[in-house]
Amino acid sequence: MLRADLLGREILLQSDPRVFFITDHYRDYPWILVRFASVDAGALPELIERAWRMVAPKSLLSKYDTDRQRA
Repeated sequence: MLRADLLGREILLQSDPRVFFITDHYRDYPWILVRFASVDAGALPELIERAWRMVAPKSLLSKYDTDRQRA
């Protein structure tokens, strides 16, 4: 399960319903379920980072982005 805004969740659901889905329990919440055995391994880091960015404190995001630019 990953955090996703409702628009992003809808886009993922339409892009590949074999991988991304929701159940009635999550219908009104900003989460998307992922079949990790089916997801493209190359896409997974970006999906996880996007979900993390939705909840990470701004100070941590700033430090993370700064550290990535230096690398």
